[in-house]
Amino acid sequence: MIQSVKVVIFSACMVLSSFVSHAQAQSVCVEAENPVSGNRSNSNLVSGMEGQYNGCYGNEYEHSVYNVTVPSAGPYTLKMRFSSSEYPYAGIIINGGALQRFNLGHSGSWNTFTDKEFPVTLNAGTNTIRIQGPDGNVGYKGTGACFNLDNFCVTPTVNCPSPIDGSAQAAGMYSYDNVTKCMQVCDGTKWIKLGGNQPNINHCIGGSLATGPVQCWGNSGSGGTTPSPTITAKSVKGNAAGAMCAIKADDSVQCWGNASNGGTTPSPTIFAKSISGFSMSGGGAMCAIKTDDTVQCWGNATRGGTTPSPTISAKSLIASDRAVCAIKTDDTVQCWGEATYGGTTPSPTISAKSLHAGLYAICAIKTNDDVQCWGNTFFGPGVTPSPTIKAKTIVGGAQAMCAIKTDDTVQCWGQSSGGGSTPSPTISAKSLIASADADSGAMCAVKMDNTVQCWGESSNGGSTPSPTISAKSLHNANNSICAIKTDNTVQCWGCGACSSSTAPSPTITAMDLTGKATENNFANTAFCAIKADNTVQCWGHATFGGTTPSPIIAVHSIAHGGNAYCAIKK
Repeated sequence: MIQSVKVVIFSACMVLSSFVSHAQAQSVCVEAENPVSGNRSNSNLVSGMEGQYNGCYGNEYEHSVYNVTVPSAGPYTLKMRFSSSEYPYAGIIINGGALQRFNLGHSGSWNTFTDKEFPVTLNAGTNTIRIQGPDGNVGYKGTGACFNLDNFCVTPTVNCPSPIDGSAQAAGMYSYDNVTKCMQVCDGTKWIKLGGNQPNINHCIGGSLATGPVQCWGNSGSGGTTPSPTITAKSVKGNAAGAMCAIKADDSVQCWGNASNGGTTPSPTIFAKSISGFSMSGGGAMCAIKTDDTVQCWGNATRGGTTPSPTISAKSLIASDRAVCAIKTDDTVQCWGEATYGGTTPSPTISAKSLHAGLYAICAIKTNDDVQCWGNTFFGPGVTPSPTIKAKTIVGGAQAMCAIKTDDTVQCWGQSSGGGSTPSPTISAKSLIASADADSGAMCAVKMDNTVQCWGESSNGGSTPSPTISAKSLHNANNSICAIKTDNTVQCWGCGACSSSTAPSPTITAMDLTGKATENNFANTAFCAIKADNTVQCWGHATFGGTTPSPIIAVHSIAHGGNAYCAIKK
């Protein structure tokens, strides 16, 4: 029994930034015994519960109609509290539209009430919602199956934001957070841990970022030297051109490494919510979304290091090889850099949910879920798919793009040598990852049954592991791919000349992985894992971060640059 409107608070893990954003979604709840019309009688709830319920909805003529007022139009989640000893369907009609049928299932008994959620679309203002029993065309037990209704609530549906690594964003999709370094799955409104002892889950649900001292290793000229004096940071971000920057405990930014490519601390001091590192042919840059939401960039001016003028306020940033794009605070997209790499702002102006980049092109998932791409059209990744597709997420490689569409199926475009051929037969996937060098690449998917399938160039990871593996998440270091399997062990494949393509021996159990490669030598790759005890183990090219720190360190998170790693220690 619900006697007042509930307020549901959710927190979304903002994987395109290094902070946790909090928002409120208000649920409007209605008691079943208070319809504006209908023919169901009400009875007292059982087992000491207060209030009443309506029963029994046994066919399409047994119904109740309710008025529900919401502040804005869009997708909502309708949660019904019901009981049934059978296996009924519920029929729902919104504002006199088409009948929608939802399988309620078995609650345990007629006296046991449980919740079931369904997607609906509502108009701003007052909506009529008709709830009825199963019609003659559906029902596991036919029209003889019925259910009792206690109440229902409608809540605005908010999909999880799309991670910068291109993992998927909608309910049930896996994510690997490149900023806070936690692995998660989306329940439709927030990122939650995958299971087991995953690290830093407070980064994703309601907590603040964990802070700690920074330690670095790898190539000293590329950010591999620990800052002196020691700094305490919330997050660290690097680029493949050899620069590292940290957001310190007081939100101020400090940088080190390759000075001309973003490794110089901005002066005067800036305070930031997030930092993005861009590594581009011939140089690199850093951009920050400051605490006032404005964007500031530094580093190689011709490779993204020029602050947009006039100043813009942004939610997120992403870059191809020679261009940067932002989703501004009004959801419109603005780009700068080389036009053939995606640096021209789309015209007419578009509004986007998320941006996704490959080496040569950028694609947007617009606010209506349509995909639009721009940049290099010669290889194909910058060509918008025709007919238009609606997508949950997109990943980009050197010469190809792949999307998980809104029906969970995968579609690719671009060069087949880069992974641009759509798998045949069609697959449905939870997440995708791309690997690439300058001229070729591969794609891998975690399918709905958790098995992994790959396509593209085998030397880039395009050969599906044999025997088949089941994975929680996939991680790349350019042309090498590693999986954290469902038993939390690590398996790697791809670049035959890269030591990063061979998982550590003996086998390790990992909670998190991150991989890196130098800007100009894709074979100099390395991976580092956060193991179950939060300690770090690395493998791959020893000079470029593939050597495990000694003595062993326990960490909150790891970040990679071009030739180095930095960790926020516990």
